[in-house]
Amino acid sequence: MEIERFLREYKKIQSELTRKEYRGHLRRFEECMDEMHVTEEEVCPSHIRTFAGIVKGQFNFKTGENGMTESTVRSHLAAVSSYYKWRKLRNPALLNPVKSFKYYRTERTRKVVPIDSAAATAMYERAESATDKAVIKTLCGSGTRLGEFIQMDKTSITLDVAWEGSQQKLCGIVEVIGKGRKVRTVLISHSASIALVNYLEVRGDDHNPALVLSSRGKRISRRTVQRIVHRAAVKAGIGHAHPHQLRHFFGTQAVTRGVPDEEVQKLMGHVDLQTTYRYVRLTEEYILEQYRSVTDEWPMAS
Repeated sequence: MEIERFLREYKKIQSELTRKEYRGHLRRFEECMDEMHVTEEEVCPSHIRTFAGIVKGQFNFKTGENGMTESTVRSHLAAVSSYYKWRKLRNPALLNPVKSFKYYRTERTRKVVPIDSAAATAMYERAESATDKAVIKTLCGSGTRLGEFIQMDKTSITLDVAWEGSQQKLCGIVEVIGKGRKVRTVLISHSASIALVNYLEVRGDDHNPALVLSSRGKRISRRTVQRIVHRAAVKAGIGHAHPHQLRHFFGTQAVTRGVPDEEVQKLMGHVDLQTTYRYVRLTEEYILEQYRSVTDEWPMAS
């Protein structure tokens, strides 16, 4: 397989993280082809079915048991399908075996539970350290993606003081590289800016340019941020939580407080306004769910 050439030439892959993920998926597929004694041209839907079953049964380091999630299986199949689409550009006669393979879900998808203000506050209060508090507050108060957050540097943030009525508000401004290697400006809320200032004071002077460091003194990793958010959520009684849920929190808060959809789109870094509308729908669904939970307790009028 021409994996590296594919990763260089396939224009739809613009994220380095996606490129790294696809590389691993395709190498696994290449190993499976060797085991099945077939070439790229000989692969058919039955081979793809076997590959999906192999991926599904792999050891899951997150759970400590055998069995990968459906999204992981679909991610592998997407990588293989993209590879065949790229090959088809040079060989139109080549068929994409993934296209005619139907993969059916065998597990229910987990519904994302919205994190409200009370839950976000509880997570912040139960965070163990200044680092954890800065991570949670910044994710909640900026709406950044996880990949955007971990790349932030100390020197890239500008703190500005503004007046809101009779009160002074601290606001952070930072440029990050988002999806598709596009540079966008992110605003950091007053409370998040305060949490970052407190963290940097505790951290002290050092020569590491990274905004947030791990306990080992290196730039914080994706996995460490995920552990921080999950740990705080468990202590707050929420259960499992992921950094992306804090991005959802930022978006739903912006919508609830009346920020225009186009402005929310810019703040979130969405290319398509339809993506932003998901947060509008999520807010409406959440409000309706809360309403029903209250009204269901009311006695019926006689």
